[in-house]
Amino acid sequence: MPQNIGDNRVLTEGIARITPGDAARLSRYLVRTGDIVYSRRGDVERRALIRVEEDGWLCGTGCLRIRFGNSKIDPLYASYYLGHPSVREWIVRHAIGATMPNLNTSILSALPFVIPPPSEQKAIAHILGTLDDKIELDREMNKTLEAMARAIFKSWFIDFDPVRAKMEGRQPAGMDAATAELFPNEFEESALGMIPKGWRVVMLPEVADVIDCLHTKKPSDRGEGKLLLQVWNIADAGKLDLSKQYLISDEDYKLWTSRIEVQEGHCVITNVGRVGAVAQIPQGIRAAIGRNMTAIRCKPNYITPTYLIECFLSSAMRVEIERKTDSGTILDSLNVRGIEQLRLVIPSKQIMKLLDVVALLEDLPDLGLYRGQVGTIVEEYEPGVFEVEFSDSTGRAYAIETLNANQLMVLCYQPISEKTLA
Repeated sequence: MPQNIGDNRVLTEGIARITPGDAARLSRYLVRTGDIVYSRRGDVERRALIRVEEDGWLCGTGCLRIRFGNSKIDPLYASYYLGHPSVREWIVRHAIGATMPNLNTSILSALPFVIPPPSEQKAIAHILGTLDDKIELDREMNKTLEAMARAIFKSWFIDFDPVRAKMEGRQPAGMDAATAELFPNEFEESALGMIPKGWRVVMLPEVADVIDCLHTKKPSDRGEGKLLLQVWNIADAGKLDLSKQYLISDEDYKLWTSRIEVQEGHCVITNVGRVGAVAQIPQGIRAAIGRNMTAIRCKPNYITPTYLIECFLSSAMRVEIERKTDSGTILDSLNVRGIEQLRLVIPSKQIMKLLDVVALLEDLPDLGLYRGQVGTIVEEYEPGVFEVEFSDSTGRAYAIETLNANQLMVLCYQPISEKTLA
């Protein structure tokens, strides 16, 4: 289906499935290794190369299939050629429909195609394919590491597991004594119910600046220039999706950054449509914020950017956002006044900073040394529980151990001589 078409790959999350009987009945629509699949409408630039593991899957409604009958064309090369910016621009320009672009077989059949000699095709495909595989591997690793950060945040700041363990006279699971000492051993009443003693419930403006977007005429997209973030740039899991960019002139950019130019660590939250969708600005990005968006900037020494984004991605904040969302006839909305009334639980600064240590994992593919060997995350066995493979100096894997998120953090960031699984 169109929603399963990623950047030259099939996205399997939430993919629909059919019975073997239906597959046999619809056999003419099955895809083969080397096919390329496009969406018929909407984001018509996206395409996905069918790889060996997807051979025999069904090309669903709303998709177009390209199959190369000519053995002189390497499908992997073709998939990268179709991803070239000038080719993507050609497809968009020739798609039918001003509001909702539509693609058909006639348009794709007319697409100019550069076909170098087979040896050059294979060389190009090999280089780009290797880079693509590395990017995909890093992406999967980051998913695992992000899941680990989510698990720790939920355990410490939503479920308060370390506090409950200390109340029962137990050492918090997988936590060293120095870290456990930072957590209280009792709860107290608050506006949000029982919270660890000494922690505070605050309104968002106490710890962060809330900056509204401009409410003036939207500038033109010039195709080049500086970035004006749009609602569609807010992806899932707190990330930006900049595969499609709205670029404006320097003059317009100056106006649209008169209130704030968002940069690393700032958060952006949507006001309508996907109400309360939030993303954090990554390193190296500066942008203006467009209509129906609000920026949130941490106040120094009050809250860390890592803690802020994890708060906004939590189930507790989702309840807060729903509480402050106004129901409309056509669209629900979360206005700036509602955002300013969102409540957060704030722990001690020492505990908050520990979460920044966990966030550093997203930049590290390896866990570092443990008893002189290298540990690498293999997979998330279940939410908050990870399998770690340990290898000797020659790269020979000799053990796989199951660690929870707390144990994994201790393993990564204790001094080498002190690393244990306790």
